Amino acid sequence: QTCALPICAIKKAFPCKKVAQIVLGLEVDHAHIHLLPINSEADVDFHKHIELTAEEQTEIAAKIFKAFQELD
Repeated sequence: QTCALPICAIKKAFPCKKVAQIVLGLEVDHAHIHLLPINSEADVDFHKHIELTAEEQTEIAAKIFKAFQELD
């Protein structure tokens, strides 16, 4: 294993060069850790916000979970 398990699972589920790790806490009294599959720093742009349906979010979570389970 050359990376932390969540990072490896994301890379397996969504082939990319890196997984950006961003801690962000704006307008709230807490912070979120965002793990974003990226190929370049230009991919990290929170102005390019996309809306996902609940079904799409569930599909993404299932894909990452499956990849996580398949890690050795």
